[in-house]
Amino acid sequence: MHATLRTALNAAVRARLIPVNPANGAELPHPRRPHPVVWTAGRTARWQQAGERPAVAVWTEQQLATFLTGIAQDRRYAAWWLPALRGLRRGELAGLRWTDVDLQAAELTVTQQRVHADGQVVVGPPKSAASYRVVALDAETVLVLTRHRERQEDLRHGAATLALAARTDLKVVQAMLGHASIVLTADTYVSVLPEVAHEAALETARLVLKAASALGRPLGG
Repeated sequence: MHATLRTALNAAVRARLIPVNPANGAELPHPRRPHPVVWTAGRTARWQQAGERPAVAVWTEQQLATFLTGIAQDRRYAAWWLPALRGLRRGELAGLRWTDVDLQAAELTVTQQRVHADGQVVVGPPKSAASYRVVALDAETVLVLTRHRERQEDLRHGAATLALAARTDLKVVQAMLGHASIVLTADTYVSVLPEVAHEAALETARLVLKAASALGRPLGG
């Protein structure tokens, strides 16, 4: 807060709105950094009974393993795994994109964060210059992310095929998926669902029958 205020007042000095920056002479207290402690049975009991908790408390490996085992089927499992194993901040995790992840090289790059500000989600730079970093990934983390991406692609494909089954225009589906070419959309999805293929066959037959009827020569049994 002091740094923000001092910066604002420095701008006011440069604009000659005030002669000096009063924040420069402020004497700030020197708070002690909290010392991390482990969640023991006693600390857990005090927290549950009286709401008393340490400023910074960490899990043991057994406690973390218990937590991860309990949420193994959660669709956001990868979002729990990354901060637990690789230490990403919440905003960094929310801002992470697949373009920032290299599963072949087993690393990810923190380049942005997504945070709440004034009731809106804002995308911006990481917290500090040191927050721009490359994070190495172990084999298990690569596997977790690979499975998460595969589940996402299953949902993406499902959305596209269902849209086509609902007779959504192919150009609209292309825009929804962000495909550069409508040919890719058509080649990938048009014949995926059996309903789409059957509907196409039915529409073709209807077209021919209608033309025959207009000629006064109805077809069919």
